[in-house]
Amino acid sequence: MTGCRNVTVAQSQHSLDLNLKSAELMRQRNTVLRDSVKMSGTLDIEARLKELESILGQTVILVEQPEDEPACLPNDERSGVTQSREGKPSSTEATGDRATPQNAPTLSDSEELDEMGNYRDAAPFAHLKTQDLSHEDRPFCPWKVVKTYAECFTGKANRPRVKIFFDDVLNLRDWNFFYIRDTRDPKKAHLLVPTKQVQNFLNLINNRLGIELKVPRGPPGKVFYLRFPGCGPFRPRYLLHHTRSSPADALTAAATRSGFDIEDPHTWPRDVEANKDALAELETSAGALLSSNMALLRRDPNERSKLTAGQRFEKRQEYRKKEMQVMLGYIQLKDGAVEKESDVVFFCVDVEAIEVSPGPVSEIGMAILDMQCIEEQSPGNRGTDWWPLIKAHHLRIKEYQGLKNYRYVQGCPDNFQFGESTFPSGSETCEAVRAILRPYLEAKRRIVLVGHDINQDVGYMDSIGFDLKHETRCVGTVDSQSLYQVWMQTDNSRSLSTVLDELRFEYSYLHNAGNDAVHTLRAAIGVAFASTEPASPP
Repeated sequence: MTGCRNVTVAQSQHSLDLNLKSAELMRQRNTVLRDSVKMSGTLDIEARLKELESILGQTVILVEQPEDEPACLPNDERSGVTQSREGKPSSTEATGDRATPQNAPTLSDSEELDEMGNYRDAAPFAHLKTQDLSHEDRPFCPWKVVKTYAECFTGKANRPRVKIFFDDVLNLRDWNFFYIRDTRDPKKAHLLVPTKQVQNFLNLINNRLGIELKVPRGPPGKVFYLRFPGCGPFRPRYLLHHTRSSPADALTAAATRSGFDIEDPHTWPRDVEANKDALAELETSAGALLSSNMALLRRDPNERSKLTAGQRFEKRQEYRKKEMQVMLGYIQLKDGAVEKESDVVFFCVDVEAIEVSPGPVSEIGMAILDMQCIEEQSPGNRGTDWWPLIKAHHLRIKEYQGLKNYRYVQGCPDNFQFGESTFPSGSETCEAVRAILRPYLEAKRRIVLVGHDINQDVGYMDSIGFDLKHETRCVGTVDSQSLYQVWMQTDNSRSLSTVLDELRFEYSYLHNAGNDAVHTLRAAIGVAFASTEPASPP
């Protein structure tokens, strides 16, 4: 059991009912104990709690909570409970006389509001004025990608339900809009919103519909995370804050307080600083990144949906081959030999989460290979002679150290094979990771993130408040799964154990985050070397 369900009790005990699938009965169950406490200050609270636990068959915790809030349920049970306020159109008074989709959430459905009713993810932009530059490491998503999410990134079964939300996307939450002028044609500009706000909007839909919309993995997901480090004046600039309470015609310039029409770039401010001279002064790496981002911004979001299955396969293969070439460059490998010292630091991360909902992160494994420490060390067979130079770390979250997965994977948190585990508390975990990273960041080293299905681990780290790509200031990512697909010329994903078996690497106690991080880094390097080996005769 990963935790206790918080239950708030406030009305009559006689109205309890055991049918948890009814929201009315949930409210009745959740209101009993508090009024009982109010009626008599001499009540034996412990006895009443035990009595209620025996009725419900689960642990009950008494917490303070406003009486008009609905009961809180784990995510995996939300879809089975109907609350009286859900599924009903909002009144015209609440929506400014505009129609609201029947499935659209009301303001009280959002958990992203502060005590003043403002969106928490808008707080970082409260001080910005029009044309202010964004932080260079903040990720952005093109607005046209947001608007076409339902058509381009959802399956046929969920698309009709999801599309309702995106058809009314401006009326369902507040948005902070940014813009960036096109480097090829400054008369054109691209509209963006912070990636965090897009993720929170997807979470809002997930909570409402009981589904799991996510930012797509691999190449299609890159456009959701556009960053502009080192790009100087060629970064997104603040345009305006659109509130969900704006009138229905708020897209027009006359209806916005700023006077800008978010649908018409000609009404947006011009950028004097972002000129050809400034573009020429950018460092090579920043210029390449800016060029790549511009290519993604110019792309039609519907392009992917128009491709055939064969064309999508070819695009995936092309992307993976580029990733392999980048990996070979990171280790300076050419024709099976390391030509010169590399200046990168490989930072491999693996995350284990408890398999029972709500799936909290329980282990974080990190494996680090500083290529400057290689010096004259020969790589040996597929990089095996570099293995002793890998530094390993295993963090076990203190609150979950007594839990072990067994249903879908055989967890082994006690069997870290490459050192001693450490046990930070949940609140200390992010700082513990930063402490490991700090020497490389202070030395301004080029960090490359490594993982096996790296986006999943990035997502897990984000769930504990650690933006892996931002915190590491990584110059790129390497996925051992993608490298394996290039090496074996397959489109099928394979487990880490399969990749290690193909490389003939020994391993033990997988599904321990520390061990997995080490083996993933070994696999990524090993596959890179293996890809340069002569093909075996048939």
